Amino acid sequence: MSQCDNVLKKLRKGGKRGVHSFVLYRSGVCGIRPAARVQDLQDQGYEILSVREKLGHAWGCRYFLMDYK
Repeated sequence: MSQCDNVLKKLRKGGKRGVHSFVLYRSGVCGIRPAARVQDLQDQGYEILSVREKLGHAWGCRYFLMDYK
């Protein structure tokens, strides 16, 4: 399973809550560049919304898969 497949699986599981970039990074599903994998998915046609969000003391992004099922 590719990193993009793993990110897509996490986004689907996250549903309306979305998934924070730190969660993607810490879970090891996409290496050290979650934004790059999200961009790859967007390039494949998936509609993914990203919202900057602070988690703990650092800023990251929360990603929402807009066509989740």
